[in-house]
Amino acid sequence: MPPAQRRRFHTNSKKYKKLPETANDFLSAGIEYEESGDRWRPGDKPKAGRFYQRAIEAYQSCLKLNPRSFDAAYNKARLEFKISQERELVSKRELRGVLERALESHRVCLGIDKNEDALFNTAQAYSSLGEAVLNEDKNLAVKYLTEACEMFNVCFERQQAIFASYTAPAVDEEEMDTESGGVSLSEEVTMSDPAAEEGYVVIQPPITPSTLLDTLLELLSTLSILLPIHPSPQPLINTTTILLSQTLPSLSTSLLDREHEYLLTAAITTCAIAESVFRSSPGADASAWETTITTYFTPVPTSSDALCAKSDAHVSLASTVSSLAWKHYAFASAALGEAAKLEPKNGRVYLAQGDMELVRSRIECAARTEEVRGLLRRNAGVFYRGAMRVGDAEVGREAGVKEAAVRFEDGDVDAVRELLGKEARDVLEEALEEEVFGGEILERIEAAINSSDGSGV
Repeated sequence: MPPAQRRRFHTNSKKYKKLPETANDFLSAGIEYEESGDRWRPGDKPKAGRFYQRAIEAYQSCLKLNPRSFDAAYNKARLEFKISQERELVSKRELRGVLERALESHRVCLGIDKNEDALFNTAQAYSSLGEAVLNEDKNLAVKYLTEACEMFNVCFERQQAIFASYTAPAVDEEEMDTESGGVSLSEEVTMSDPAAEEGYVVIQPPITPSTLLDTLLELLSTLSILLPIHPSPQPLINTTTILLSQTLPSLSTSLLDREHEYLLTAAITTCAIAESVFRSSPGADASAWETTITTYFTPVPTSSDALCAKSDAHVSLASTVSSLAWKHYAFASAALGEAAKLEPKNGRVYLAQGDMELVRSRIECAARTEEVRGLLRRNAGVFYRGAMRVGDAEVGREAGVKEAAVRFEDGDVDAVRELLGKEARDVLEEALEEEVFGGEILERIEAAINSSDGSGV
């Protein structure tokens, strides 16, 4: 996401002890609050969140006094989206509402100025919201993701035009026809914006090949989510194929330092095309989809993010084609195991390993004997405890709930004490959607609570 719109302003705190009065006062106060939040973010996210909320309120106050303040609208929208990406500040249950507010703020920003940064940020908000509602309302997800793709595409085309203009022949100022609309650089330009009159400057970074690649990769990533759920994907498949075969190679040749990034995005998107073809072709077998995954993730990736992407590709296939479930969940589990070796302090990998073992333990097939089932469930507990040990606070809480749920299912009645409350229920409801646990676990927990003797449960 492009950076905040920064203005030159004094940072002497003594000067700003008085309450803000003007639109520019509130804008400056908002920027200072936001920067304070950024400073606290690594060590105290709740405190950072409080500063961010003050910043949003200050930006909103600026907009009340000056509804055309692009800087305040831009910063408010961008900060609301940034908050939505912090899981310690926004729970999964709250995520949709936070993203909807962020999207509305981005629309306000676009109403003031549809520049490339605003378009990019708004497309990100659409994409994240589409992903957030995917399990609740697939049609709405398709709508939001389509909006995101269209906006990323418009942004990319504009950025390409601006970048091309850098190498265009320079215009001779003396030959410029001012009578037909040209403005000589030697003329004095009147600035009607009060902020401009006070000497404030909006810094607009230049478009670079890396900027273009950022936008293209975001577009492809959004397409990889949209393609498998789109009811009529063929036009999108055609467009995506051109982006992968022509646009991406022409751009990436000058950015070899980002080769891993664009090759991984291309692999993920190509697997999404294969999944989309399978889902939209009645009676098709999954061999082409299997071959695509094998082709694009061979040899075995040597980075944790690529191994996790490989695992996700196998999970998509396994969860769609039941006859291949055991085989591809095993491949997914193996990929996560390799990722854990590369990043032994990554709690999210251990959390995913625990989920994978539980999913595998519930598959009905000849290979999944009761002995294997017991082993997989024990493995899940080990992985969850590993996630609790090395993960951040959010990962630790989720892993703790799941580890307690495994013990409860295996007969530890006292574990129900660790499954009380809204937070635990939110974790378990999401796990049910992902088929990590069976649908009866919530009823069993409720029954255990109701049948307790009231001694603290």
